[in-house]
Amino acid sequence: MLQQYQCKRRIYARRRLEGTLLGLTAKLSLVNGTAFITSPSVDLRPYIGYKITLNDGTQNLVGYIKAAGTGETLGDEIIDTWINAGYDTLTLSGSDIQSAIEASSDNVMARKDSGQSMGNLLKFSVTTFTKTSGSTPYIILGSLGNLPLNTDSSVYYLAASGSNTTYYTQHSAIGTFVGFRNNAGVANWSAIGNSLKQVLTPSATGVTIVSAQGGTTYNWVSDGGINPNATSFTATITEG
Repeated sequence: MLQQYQCKRRIYARRRLEGTLLGLTAKLSLVNGTAFITSPSVDLRPYIGYKITLNDGTQNLVGYIKAAGTGETLGDEIIDTWINAGYDTLTLSGSDIQSAIEASSDNVMARKDSGQSMGNLLKFSVTTFTKTSGSTPYIILGSLGNLPLNTDSSVYYLAASGSNTTYYTQHSAIGTFVGFRNNAGVANWSAIGNSLKQVLTPSATGVTIVSAQGGTTYNWVSDGGINPNATSFTATITEG
């Protein structure tokens, strides 16, 4: 009798998950062989075995949730130095920007081209950003095809004092970069402890994705041209 009750309870719990709609912020790896969702705003571990459809407001991304992540792991360091694209003074020490000074123009940038492939998920971090005077620059990760402003197909925001962390999924064949773009006129700032690495595995509340229910091919089923860097997604959970 107890066994029958437990079985019914599991079936009921599974039915409750069927058709679940979630408002989700998350970071996505679209690379064939390493498809996953990391850093989700909702713990995705209860949905292992289910089909997940992500919608960015226009397009869908579809896959099957395979297993829970065990913690993000990262690839090799990409930043070794920076390209000065217009700053009056750019003083560097390896990945550190010790001083960036600009007297007038907002159309200048310190950038590093990442050379990443389509679908790769990148994580950029700054240990300590300090504004000495003037305006605060934008941190931008995006496609080289949209330089210098890069307001399309990109992630960008005004740098915060202290530490900063940004994710970006490469979805342009042209190639990616990370950069600090001057915001307005006079600027004097520094950014120490800069790091850019590919994310290889999902966080503990994230999940791996396969192309068939119970499968072992870590690909998405279909990608209708979704923007993987959308601010949020609608996630639909279904049986299959």
